[in-house]
Amino acid sequence: MKPKLTKNTLKHRELFKEYQKSVLKDLQVSNDQFKRIVKKFSQKLLDKVLLESEEVKLPIIGSLRIQKFKQNFSKNQLRVDWYLTKKHNKKIYHTNDHRDGFIYQYYWKKSRFTNKRYYSFLPERYCAKRRLAKILKTMPLEYFS
Repeated sequence: MKPKLTKNTLKHRELFKEYQKSVLKDLQVSNDQFKRIVKKFSQKLLDKVLLESEEVKLPIIGSLRIQKFKQNFSKNQLRVDWYLTKKHNKKIYHTNDHRDGFIYQYYWKKSRFTNKRYYSFLPERYCAKRRLAKILKTMPLEYFS
């Protein structure tokens, strides 16, 4: 399921146009180079957050980290494990036994800028969310609680 994009969501095309407006013509790079730079920056940022369990501070917008929460075990808060539910023909929930019942999520600690409730951070599923799940299952890293 793709995240819901609003009319104010910036895509690569809009970012590149803003880059072209703000940088002198002589210092500009091509669209392909710009894509590679943004991708490399994103990978480095995710490596710091995921593999080194650091809080990455970004100027003006705040900081990004992985937050550890204790799971609420009421049935309306648990997520269904659809694979095991189909296998055993009864509803089975994820309890995160491999991580002692904790949930791990990306947490954007917003700094003091105006209208911050209108901004959100949506990590990509395959680059960020699935990678976090794989790291949690294979490596004994400790994140912020």
